[in-house]
Amino acid sequence: MLWVNCCILLHYDYFFVSVEPLSYFLSIDRKAAITSTWLFNFLYAEFSELDASSAFQDSLPVTSDQLLAMLTDKGFLYQRIDHIPLRTVADSKQVRDGFLTTEQGGGHIKNLYVRDKKKNSFLLVLPEDEEIDLKALPAIIGSSRLSFGSENRLFDNLGVRPGAVTPLAMVTGVHHAVTLYMDSRLREVVYLYMHPLVNDRTVAMRPEDVEAFLEQHGVIVNWLEL
Repeated sequence: MLWVNCCILLHYDYFFVSVEPLSYFLSIDRKAAITSTWLFNFLYAEFSELDASSAFQDSLPVTSDQLLAMLTDKGFLYQRIDHIPLRTVADSKQVRDGFLTTEQGGGHIKNLYVRDKKKNSFLLVLPEDEEIDLKALPAIIGSSRLSFGSENRLFDNLGVRPGAVTPLAMVTGVHHAVTLYMDSRLREVVYLYMHPLVNDRTVAMRPEDVEAFLEQHGVIVNWLEL
């Protein structure tokens, strides 16, 4: 363990700035033990994989708690449901207690972050079972050829991680020239079910309130007839 740490220290010599003062009052053995523990904790915090759950929301440009506070402060009503982390539509279909079904007016959605050849970014919000032809879509939205954006670009432009993509991420996307398109059928649902920037929470909101909230943040909702 100490040999591994020493090798790492050779590559990250700035660590000595923090640990070198220990030599003034610690024995070599105790210094080695503390350095080993400190280095392990540092590397774990720095390099452990961040996921899309609320456990790591403080690493987002806008946290889930901040988003929910925005909704509350502006007087928008929502129902919050906490659940296990959900990464896919298939995952979400396994957690539906307390949700309206599609037949009852539940707006269960999928969200696609795509880019075109000119580096324009788009967020597409569709009914969860809707199949979309990316080859045909450019003619509808007036873009060039589309492809899915990378995880890094998703975070840079929408401030979320895979599994937590949501129209509410446009509070960040509006500052990065992301264009929002939503399937017009979602205007007719009773509630839209969306992640509030993390994938272990869902909020239910009326579609007109979602549009009004986004408009307050300078977001234009482009409704698509598909």
